[in-house]
Amino acid sequence: MNEPVTAPGSRVVWLKIAILFAVAFSLSAVWVKTGIGFNPRRQPDAALFEGVAANLADGHGYSYDTKPPYRPELTRSPCFPALASLVYRLFGRDREAVFWMNAVFVSLAVVLGYVLARRLFRDERAAWIGACVMCLTPQVSGSSDSFLSEPLAMFLIVLIALVALRAGGWRDRPWEAAALGGLGLLMAALVLARANFTVPVLVATGWVSFSLLRGRWRSPRAWAALLAFSVTLGGPVLAWSARNASVGLSFAPMPAGGAASYVYETKRFADLILDPDEQVPMVNRVYWSHYRKHLGPKQILEIERENRVWFKNVLRRHWNRILLATPWRVVNLFSNPLVCVYDQPWPNDLDEWVMPRLIWVSRVLWLLSFVGFLVAWRRKEARWVWLASVGILIPFHLLTVCHYRYSTSLLPLAMPYCGVAVTAFGRFLVRRFRRR
Repeated sequence: MNEPVTAPGSRVVWLKIAILFAVAFSLSAVWVKTGIGFNPRRQPDAALFEGVAANLADGHGYSYDTKPPYRPELTRSPCFPALASLVYRLFGRDREAVFWMNAVFVSLAVVLGYVLARRLFRDERAAWIGACVMCLTPQVSGSSDSFLSEPLAMFLIVLIALVALRAGGWRDRPWEAAALGGLGLLMAALVLARANFTVPVLVATGWVSFSLLRGRWRSPRAWAALLAFSVTLGGPVLAWSARNASVGLSFAPMPAGGAASYVYETKRFADLILDPDEQVPMVNRVYWSHYRKHLGPKQILEIERENRVWFKNVLRRHWNRILLATPWRVVNLFSNPLVCVYDQPWPNDLDEWVMPRLIWVSRVLWLLSFVGFLVAWRRKEARWVWLASVGILIPFHLLTVCHYRYSTSLLPLAMPYCGVAVTAFGRFLVRRFRRR
């Protein structure tokens, strides 16, 4: 990685940024206009998000009910439906307007991913190739065509990485506290958009706090910045955690549904874990029909309890099988057969041809990202950005659910590392050719 990086404000850089945004937005627009759109019968999570957003827009609170008393919803995180409700207030209950908001988030994530790659790799060619790979990765633009939080999370993850890396340059500046307060808000928004990023955010919080106070233990400005960061990050997360506790959940930002997801994970790998005549409980199917039956908090909590009891019994009896299934679960986390998160924009009879190929596209891209991470190991920032995101998320999902959907939000952050791998391989071939 030795090609000099073009100055950040140069016309070439701005031209590349404009091209990336235009291509990413155009590809997103293709999926928005030709994709399956909103299909509540096939998209339970999307249906729940949409119903909550509609109630928030109409002033009925954070509920999925369609009529009073509008009981509190327990299974969704709040950030994305809150944003979608603002779109509904502006444009009416137009779901496609939310898809266009997603397209903007995706396009911004692609642009910021390129800017981040330039900083991490200090190699213009690697950054540009990685940005092109990221932009053309099907699941990046395809996530726009869904009433889900992936596009928002993509944008937040890359923006947080960029802002956190710049935090060291704000030391002793007049705006340091305000800037760190903004970073705290972004990290809180990520936790409240995708609760599975709580652990990476905790790790990032520790790193930011240590960096703030390193060599400045007696600096009032450093402590003021740390206070601003702590309040803006902890305030929203703790407030939502208190709300969860008030409706019967644990004091945590996690929504209900963890136990049901564990059972669902067991079902996905039933051939490796369960006995031939062993079935998942009917209560798990009841949970996943929540979007049709509008279950109340008491019902959700009871269903969660029954799912948890069943899974604990399976864990006790088949812990060795679960352990042996771990490699396949890890592979599944990076084997995405879909473009638009749920439904494909092509006829069902093409699934048998397209989906296996998409699985291998996903695996190859993630493998290239890992190789790029190894090649960039000596660059401290590049090493820790990959480890603090992908590296932490893998063990977290090994203990929970290894569904490929959970790696989608990391694509704009991880795919630029493919550029490092491709560039290194190209330079290797050039050296070999010259020796001949």
